[in-house]
Amino acid sequence: MRNLKRPLSMLLAGAASSSDFTESDEITNIEAAQVMTALGILGGTDIAVSGLSSYSESFETTAGTAANTILLTADNYSSRAYTIVVTRQALVQVTVEDNGAAVEGFDPSYAVQGTAVAFTVTPADDMSIQSVAWKNTSDEGTCTGGGTTYTLPDAAASSDVTITVTQSAIYSAMTGSFVMNGNDDVDAEDVFIGISENSYFDNTEDVTFTIQIPDGYHLERVTWMLAGDASATELTADENGVYTIASEDLADVDSGSNKLIIGVRLEANPTVTFSSGVTAWDAETGVGLGSSTLSKVNEDGTYYLEFTCSDANLTITAGSLSRTVSGGDYVYTLTNIPDGGAGISSGT
Repeated sequence: MRNLKRPLSMLLAGAASSSDFTESDEITNIEAAQVMTALGILGGTDIAVSGLSSYSESFETTAGTAANTILLTADNYSSRAYTIVVTRQALVQVTVEDNGAAVEGFDPSYAVQGTAVAFTVTPADDMSIQSVAWKNTSDEGTCTGGGTTYTLPDAAASSDVTITVTQSAIYSAMTGSFVMNGNDDVDAEDVFIGISENSYFDNTEDVTFTIQIPDGYHLERVTWMLAGDASATELTADENGVYTIASEDLADVDSGSNKLIIGVRLEANPTVTFSSGVTAWDAETGVGLGSSTLSKVNEDGTYYLEFTCSDANLTITAGSLSRTVSGGDYVYTLTNIPDGGAGISSGT
């Protein structure tokens, strides 16, 4: 009697496909058919197979080990038993919210529990990856990496986890370059409210901001343009003082225009100069005024300055001056100050 003790790996190496048999539609144990073919037992020979009644695939997310034995017998051959051991690792389900990006590395959307997983994220056309975040049943964080290669940390895979990809248009990542015309002594960060210098804008959303006018200045105009544009577009604030660059005006921008320029023209208010011997204080705050003081702006755009002084007789070089008495001091109001400013001196 011949002894068939070849290694299973060598048997399967030359095994034919189960579809080669005329009764292929009746074969339920594919591995057994491949083994018998490798033994040289051709179709038509009586073969007895026991152990597994059918071939099936199953997917388990829990850890464990399963063992099955296949026993092969045939006339004039000694029987041979093969044991198949399958060890399963615990898995967690991975849900990917790609938002249009292509995410690869999770097959089929599961990961081994407690094990870090490297994966790739490919942005959609004309888009860049802004962030890749994860959130499981008890915690959340950001996947490490950058570019197109990221890693889901082992702590994130402790339970079912959701990965969220956020994209932004390539040409919407415009560096905000804020132009301050004629105001070198004014910090842009103190003027622009709602956006910051060198921040990034999403071209699918409106860009909104307000302007905070420093004391002693008035606003001439606010404009915006993209790098390479021939001219700027002037903006007008709404009733709440909010300036808006509409997303539709940014949607069709060439990706080469990667810089958004917002220009603000501030003008210093006309100066009021006090001659020597005249001491004045701000009528609202009581703070002493220097020899040269910037005027204030009325709602109608005209300039004025309200101050107190102990001198009853003051003369001016321009504008209109009126006075009242309060607590022994004189309260003066200088109006209609021209752009060139005005001078105040004692009339005594």
